[in-house]
Amino acid sequence: MPKNHPRQSMQVVAYLEALAGNIRRLRMKGNLSQIDLAKKAKVGRGVVQAVEQKRRISIEQLIKIAIALGVEPPDLFLSGEEREEITFKFKLLMDKFSDKIPELKEIKK
Repeated sequence: MPKNHPRQSMQVVAYLEALAGNIRRLRMKGNLSQIDLAKKAKVGRGVVQAVEQKRRISIEQLIKIAIALGVEPPDLFLSGEEREEITFKFKLLMDKFSDKIPELKEIKK
């Protein structure tokens, strides 16, 4: 367990790790520095640093970061495996229903 959270359960630590990893991944995917993301989210750079280091930030700050990254706040807590499973199931549904719903063909492109 990270030393900043000695009394936290392993489940809490797993969520903190997923949160930190997802924010960093999305920030880097968008070619944003920590300063860029902080400005876009209207939070201090220390907030972005804190969350990426698995330290506490406020719910309001988390929501601002999610909005700046273009995702829903709950999505930031998904592990890599959960994201892959959702993507896989979504693609299966798209394949199954794209013939029946013409609008889905546009999404697939």
